[in-house]
Amino acid sequence: MSTIPKQTLRQHSTAAGIALVFALIQNHIISLEFKLSGYSASVNIAFGVVTGHPYSKEYQSRVLGPYIVLAISKITHSYLNAHFIFGFIAMTVAGYLSWQLGLRIGGDIKSSMVAFLALQFGFCYLLSPPWLYTWDYLGLVIFLVFLLMVVDQKSWQWFLGLFVLAILNRESGEFIAVWMILDPFAKALFTRSGVERRIVNWRMVIAGFCCLISGIVVVEFLRAHLMIEEMAPLLDPGSRGHQTGLGELLLQMRANMDLIRGALHTVRNGFEAPMLIFPLAAIYYSIWLALREPKRWLGISLVMLANLVAIFLVGNVLETRIYLELLPFVVLGILISTAEPAMAKNREQVGMPEI
Repeated sequence: MSTIPKQTLRQHSTAAGIALVFALIQNHIISLEFKLSGYSASVNIAFGVVTGHPYSKEYQSRVLGPYIVLAISKITHSYLNAHFIFGFIAMTVAGYLSWQLGLRIGGDIKSSMVAFLALQFGFCYLLSPPWLYTWDYLGLVIFLVFLLMVVDQKSWQWFLGLFVLAILNRESGEFIAVWMILDPFAKALFTRSGVERRIVNWRMVIAGFCCLISGIVVVEFLRAHLMIEEMAPLLDPGSRGHQTGLGELLLQMRANMDLIRGALHTVRNGFEAPMLIFPLAAIYYSIWLALREPKRWLGISLVMLANLVAIFLVGNVLETRIYLELLPFVVLGILISTAEPAMAKNREQVGMPEI
């Protein structure tokens, strides 16, 4: 288990207070950037999930966020206001969790501030009006929790519980299952013989496979039993709605290649080339972490790369909000590259073992 720094109630309160203030700032930025009409479009997408009339069939299984907003709306009497409050709460929690991640990795307030500010600036950078969905907010929170659990070396039961929430938020919860399968093999493969026994945690592997299969079943069940009508073909006559065939994947991949070429060579709707910086940073840190300490980070790195491949196949690479779930992983890379050299030096001075 990793060493979790002890914190007083005052320290927890300070972290939570800073996170709350920055969440207010983020909400103000969103209100300025999105305007009411733009933000309402994302709210309507979430409300469509609740009523069984999603814009696209793939959204229907993403029930966690929309139903939390529905519960809040029982108090606010407005789904729009509830959605805004939900975003504020989610960003407060995300800010607090990033602070804790920095403390786990670096062990001091400097590392906490690095992680916190990296998350805040990264969130602003990845905003892509008018779209910002409930599952984008929750994905950020869920994968921050995931990384904290990885760093704390929690047992497979913890990841099983997190997976249940993650798959109800978005299909990307499957990446947690993939990590549960890969990480035990990475740890066994890169354990130095003669120092520790090379043992594969088969319980984690089996649990990961069960999560992977059950996740597919849950997603298809929710889509089949909750969706009344897909709205995309009605609202956008040129749309064919939700398509998942190989042909569609190839078409989207080609479209993304065209978008990347266009971003690098033309000025269209503003200068788009900087939008590619984040996925490039994610690729860099995934490779760097895997090479630096494969026993500890190879599973994480492979999940990062798999997520990027999935985005390239089914998403729009220039719609930067789809990278929000990868933001915690980039924050982790920044943290390790800045905090761990100092930690290693301190460990050498006091003779502490590595976590």
